[in-house]
Amino acid sequence: MKFCLICKRLIPEGQDFCPFCRGDISSQKDKRRGFVRIPLKEIIRFQSFSLDPQGENLSLKGVSQDISLSGIYFEIASSSIRSLPYLKVSNIIWIEFTLPGCKKSLKLQGEIRRVHRKGLKKVGLGVMFINLDKKSYKILDSFILTYLRDKEEI
Repeated sequence: MKFCLICKRLIPEGQDFCPFCRGDISSQKDKRRGFVRIPLKEIIRFQSFSLDPQGENLSLKGVSQDISLSGIYFEIASSSIRSLPYLKVSNIIWIEFTLPGCKKSLKLQGEIRRVHRKGLKKVGLGVMFINLDKKSYKILDSFILTYLRDKEEI
């Protein structure tokens, strides 16, 4: 038996797709990551906090590109690139965003795992969620599962 990383059900041997959510359980990319990513285009507010008492705390906005249960990838525009020296791999940031269909915004802590320059106009940030509480996890899990089920109905 295999375990579906998307809907968290046991899958009979020999199947490449979950019979419940139709998730591709044979994808090497998803196996490496552990979680499936789905597209999400929402405004993200985030803050970076310096550990140095004289250091600068940043408050910035970006636009998300995709999300999973383990993290989020978003881009910031050229007006924020001057802040790039403060956005380093392993820095901890707070992220705030509202999922489509949800009334309340989520405020999550994350660790920057990847900083990717996209020319002179954009920078992409890959952020892994840390200290994710059960309520936030359930909201994210429900959102992703609903998206995957709706995608199959089209």
